[in-house]
Amino acid sequence: MSRKPRRRDESILAGGLGRDILLYGVLIASLCLGVYWWFLHRSNDPAAIDTEVYARTAVFTAVAVSQLVYVLGIRSSRESLLLQGFLSNWRLTVAVLVGLLLQSAVVYLPLLQAVFHTTSIMPADLPLVVTPALVALATVELQKMVRWRSAALF
Repeated sequence: MSRKPRRRDESILAGGLGRDILLYGVLIASLCLGVYWWFLHRSNDPAAIDTEVYARTAVFTAVAVSQLVYVLGIRSSRESLLLQGFLSNWRLTVAVLVGLLLQSAVVYLPLLQAVFHTTSIMPADLPLVVTPALVALATVELQKMVRWRSAALF
């Protein structure tokens, strides 16, 4: 509320927002495709698990978690998520937690696995699955820091 309102004729995607959406979309998509490729080609024992279903489940989870974490990062274009705190917008935090819970249900509950054609992700693989989300969040936070620190200098 302390900032001036946008001009009436100004696009909602002004100020580089459209560019940022495109760049982060490409970043997240590229990283998630890398996750898919990794899980599709890493299996040493093809009989142990259905590699294609496992890779699809991993990339489905990577995309979902990336979007949920990304929305936390972009809720402010100026302030860092760590400085705001997770409870500054508690409704958004609850929505993200519900999204993560639902995603976990689709991956780990047998009934939903049958409906969505997913399989359980092994705990050892979870760090790789959440890497796109963490990279996107770190990139958003770094961009805020660079953009607003450089603006403060001038």
